[in-house]
Amino acid sequence: MPAFSLSSVSRILGVVLLGASLWLCSSATVSAQSTKDKDLAAELFARAEKAYQSGDYASAIDWLENAFKLDPDPVIHYNLARAYEGAKAYDRALGIVMTLIEREGLPAQLQLRLAEDKLRLEEFIAKQTRQGTLQVKSAPSRARVFINGVKQEEVTPTRLVLAEGEHTLLLQLDGYQSHEQVFVLEHNSEVEIDIFLPPLIESDAGPSSLSVAAYITLGVGVVGLGTGLATYFSAKSRYDAFIDSGKTDQDARDAGRTWSTISVVSYVVGGSALTIGGGLLLWSLLAADEDDGEASAGWVPRLCGPDLAHGGMNCAWRW
Repeated sequence: MPAFSLSSVSRILGVVLLGASLWLCSSATVSAQSTKDKDLAAELFARAEKAYQSGDYASAIDWLENAFKLDPDPVIHYNLARAYEGAKAYDRALGIVMTLIEREGLPAQLQLRLAEDKLRLEEFIAKQTRQGTLQVKSAPSRARVFINGVKQEEVTPTRLVLAEGEHTLLLQLDGYQSHEQVFVLEHNSEVEIDIFLPPLIESDAGPSSLSVAAYITLGVGVVGLGTGLATYFSAKSRYDAFIDSGKTDQDARDAGRTWSTISVVSYVVGGSALTIGGGLLLWSLLAADEDDGEASAGWVPRLCGPDLAHGGMNCAWRW
């Protein structure tokens, strides 16, 4: 059997030491990353707790799911089940509870609580066999649908089968006002909800530059006509004085001509300004918005439509 030389032993020791150092470095990196993930998970858990206490189960579910991805702690998983239960998503809650029951090494107190939760959730699910149908539409369509705070995969128009009882419907669509309402669904019944979503109102919007120019021009026209009328009476009085003097008062004649010229010019300017201002105002009423092609005048509604939920018309105003 051949003996190892001193050089071969040195090479083997070098390889072993290099491998050990790499293992230590990787272990330290993994440990640091694990600590960072746990800290972030704890922060997300705190946010979820506040959302849960305020009844915002959808946000609590979102925070807890992200926290569990970072730190698969059974406490986080259990609270995720509670959040799903709060949102009446009993199937998902029961699935998590069953996963935790099958997990070994949990404290006895938590195991007892899980057994109680299992019975309660199974009872809720049994009641869900009594179901009804919700048909929801919106104008505009493709609004996001939330039932009891849980986002549904479907968008409007859609038809959902839900457990009987009281539910909260929320519709959301970018650029439009959200709509929320409570409805009661009975066994084997169907509820139809048709909602008009008005567009968001731009609180900082003001009159268009075209409208401002129209109003200024109309103002100039009114002033011009008023000046023309006032100077007309001045010219007439000077002309009457010239006639009364037997046409010998040349100063009265010259003054009358001056006031008459001012009157004519004022009438021309005023009439032209009123014509231009009227045209600009009509243009501003008929001109389309650059954004959505709707009227830009301040008193013209941006969108009107039937309010099927409450009857009548529903309009949103620009300013």
